[in-house]
Amino acid sequence: MLNNYAPEELQGAALRALRQLLDEKDPQQHWGGLKKVLTPEGHYLWLCDYHAKQYKV
Repeated sequence: MLNNYAPEELQGAALRALRQLLDEKDPQQHWGGLKKVLTPEGHYLWLCDYHAKQYKV
């Protein structure tokens, strides 16, 4: 179960379980309308359009 992991610790089996859950809940991969945004620090965030605006150049 994913409840035993901090987000930064997800790897291996826990990461696969998370991916499986996402695939089951959102098979069309719409991701709730969120967009993948690369931050200046090199991190990827999944954000709504409103919050993604601050990262657009």
